[in-house]
Amino acid sequence: MPFLEEALAGRGAPAAVSLCERFGNVLLLEWNLERASALTVMALIDVELLRVKCGRTTHLLARLSLESWTRIAAEGLQVPEIAPDRVLESLLERHGVID
Repeated sequence: MPFLEEALAGRGAPAAVSLCERFGNVLLLEWNLERASALTVMALIDVELLRVKCGRTTHLLARLSLESWTRIAAEGLQVPEIAPDRVLESLLERHGVID
């Protein structure tokens, strides 16, 4: 875990990372999605974990905006047309159909 912490918070760490703290076998990571995509950060983590033949489990600890969710989905699925104005729940909410 120290090598991963160094990659994400040490010298040469991504500028988007605002918090990286280790608690035993858990690494708490916070970064700015405007500065680095989820795909980029997860790829960096996976490359570091590959060195020790380890995998990762991801848990979201804070709510994300609709814009963030759609950006992550668009990047992950490689479907750039996924956008907040195309999410059914968002459209229904905007027109007062659901709360």
